[in-house]
Amino acid sequence: MPYEWLVGSLNAQIAILSRTRLSRGFTVTLRLLNRTPDYYSSARTSCLHGTERNMPRVRRVLEAANDLSTLLTGVGVQHAFHGGFLAVLLGSTRDTEEICVIVEGSFRPVRDALSASEKWTVNSAPWSARLFATYEHAIPAITFEVKTAGEAGPRKLDETTTMTLHDVPWLTVTEFVRAKLKEWTVRAAPEDAHDLAFALGQFHAHIDLNRIPEPDMTRFVSAVPTCAIAWQAVRARYR
Repeated sequence: MPYEWLVGSLNAQIAILSRTRLSRGFTVTLRLLNRTPDYYSSARTSCLHGTERNMPRVRRVLEAANDLSTLLTGVGVQHAFHGGFLAVLLGSTRDTEEICVIVEGSFRPVRDALSASEKWTVNSAPWSARLFATYEHAIPAITFEVKTAGEAGPRKLDETTTMTLHDVPWLTVTEFVRAKLKEWTVRAAPEDAHDLAFALGQFHAHIDLNRIPEPDMTRFVSAVPTCAIAWQAVRARYR
C-alpha cells in the first residue's frame, strides 16, 4: 500500500512550540527546519487555527490524562502517555484521540487507584492480558489502554525517556518514534505511518539514532520514501 499521500514534503507542516522540552536539556523556541520569521508567522497562524477548532476535544483528553496522571502519581506508579494524540499536541494535523498510558510495574496498583475514583471504570480484556481505563467524567467518555513499560515504550520511564507537556508526562520524541515504529512493523497502519512521518519531518534534529532500530526504520523509509531525507539527516548527525 503506497504511503506517499501521507506527506507532500518534509516542509508540509510546522509544529510551533513555545519553550517545550523535547528531550533532556533541550528547549524549543520557534525554530524548526531553519525557516524565516515570515514563514513562522503564517505557519503559526495556520497551526493555531486548526488547534482552536479542536480545542474542546483537546481539553477533554488533557483533562482525562491529567486526572489519570494524578491518580497514578498518588500511588507511586511511574508512567508516561503515548499515542497519536502526542503528535497532535506537537502540531500534527491528524484528527485523532489515540492515547494510551505506559506504566512501570504491574497493573494491580493502577486498577486499585482507578477503582477508588468515581470518574473511572476499569476493564480487562478477557482474551488477553490487557487493561483499559475509561474516564466517564467526560462526554463522550475517553478510554486509555494501560500498557507495561518495556512491552510498550522504554523499560525505564525517567527524565531521559519522558518529557512534560500540559503538566503530564509523555514519551520523548525519540521514544515516541521508537514505539510508533514498533507498532508500524506489526500492523503497517497508515495512522502510525502518518505519525512517524510527522515526527521525522519536524523533529529529525532531536532524535537519538542509538534508540532507533535501523533495520525497521530502513523498511519504513522504503514504504514511505518521503521520509528518506529526514532519516538521512538523523543518521548524518552521528557520522
